[in-house]
Amino acid sequence: MLEWVKTDPSHFTQLMTLVLGPDLKVADQASRIMPECVIPNPTLFVPYIGDVLNRLQAPKLTDSLRLNITRALQYVSIPEEHQGLAADILFGYLANPDIPVAPRCFGMSVLANICADIPELAAELRLIIEEQIPHSSPAFRTRAKQVMKQLNRRK
Repeated sequence: MLEWVKTDPSHFTQLMTLVLGPDLKVADQASRIMPECVIPNPTLFVPYIGDVLNRLQAPKLTDSLRLNITRALQYVSIPEEHQGLAADILFGYLANPDIPVAPRCFGMSVLANICADIPELAAELRLIIEEQIPHSSPAFRTRAKQVMKQLNRRK
């Protein structure tokens, strides 16, 4: 299916219809190939950012769907009109230890990218990362170090 989606941009539209559709099992399965399509061509994903952010706020969301959406968001320049909502959602993920580590790590990277456009968020991001590091996994600490370096380069 990945090769099918990569062959024609209109196929990505069909994939996103599945990812954003009401059937969570289908959405979960379809979302697994979404990041692999977004990495080589991030502009395909931009028209769907508002919808995927709304999906991230849904009361019922699988861990896999959350993981794949946050992973894909790392590779996209989030339009200004969606940055506030994205930041709210991802700061919430970052501060919530019940969210699995991978989406929290991907969310950290997305937030660091948003900080390039909204530098005043960098202080809040640093603070939350520093609060989380003592009780975090090695994967979280590794990503946190990378993000902190990225933020420090922009000072």
